[in-house]
Amino acid sequence: MTNKDTKTKSKLTIRETETINRFTTFNKCSEILCQFFVMGFKSFDALKAIMQFHYPDIDLIKLKRFWNCQLMDRDIVLKVETVFEKMKK
Repeated sequence: MTNKDTKTKSKLTIRETETINRFTTFNKCSEILCQFFVMGFKSFDALKAIMQFHYPDIDLIKLKRFWNCQLMDRDIVLKVETVFEKMKK
């Protein structure tokens, strides 16, 4: 982050950095879910079926919380991103 008046970088606290990371992750997750939705997968059951096909041992509670934007678990995000990339090909 740059202070426009002094042209120096201000240091973020650990808490501020974690907050920014959480916002970034949330934004990334919402973009992925929107792309799935546009592709025609408009329900949790559709997402669940695709994810279970590729990752049979996926934690369905975490996946449901991801779908509802309640949990931005990095493991779930990586798995969903991987499946989405496979589907785009």
